[in-house]
Amino acid sequence: MPTVNAAQTLIDCISVMPEEDAARLVDSHVDRSVAASELVHPSRSGKRGSPAMRKQLREAALYAASEPERLFARALAKRRLHMLANHRVGPYICDFVDERSHTVVEVDGREFHSEPEVFRRDRRRQNWLQLQGWLVLRYAAADVYTAIDRCADEVVSVVRGRRRNA
Repeated sequence: MPTVNAAQTLIDCISVMPEEDAARLVDSHVDRSVAASELVHPSRSGKRGSPAMRKQLREAALYAASEPERLFARALAKRRLHMLANHRVGPYICDFVDERSHTVVEVDGREFHSEPEVFRRDRRRQNWLQLQGWLVLRYAAADVYTAIDRCADEVVSVVRGRRRNA
């Protein structure tokens, strides 16, 4: 009985799944169980890959640590702004980083950031980043869920403006 590899299975699923479900599937499997290169250039000669898969890969949020971060990364990618996810700046890991504009974006969920020590650590990190010349933009996870377009548009505007002035 013929079988297909994981990459082909993912390509086949993406072509028939609703876009939101396909996005979640790509974000959770690409570069974990399937290499992105296997999806863009299938092993079958003469094939150029799936248009739906190419779109998914352009907008993928492969390294997001939470659902709000995943959604936010995809919203930025749809606006053609790609930021490094869960990237180190000095001694800290930041949710999203644009090194060129020296901008950091943090998405804070209430359940995680309500602990007093986490709150204090976030303030120390923000102070350190600002003293090093970084702009820190913070968004509540609830705002990402309810007003993602406003949040993403603001980040895109700020980052592109800072890049022009850099």
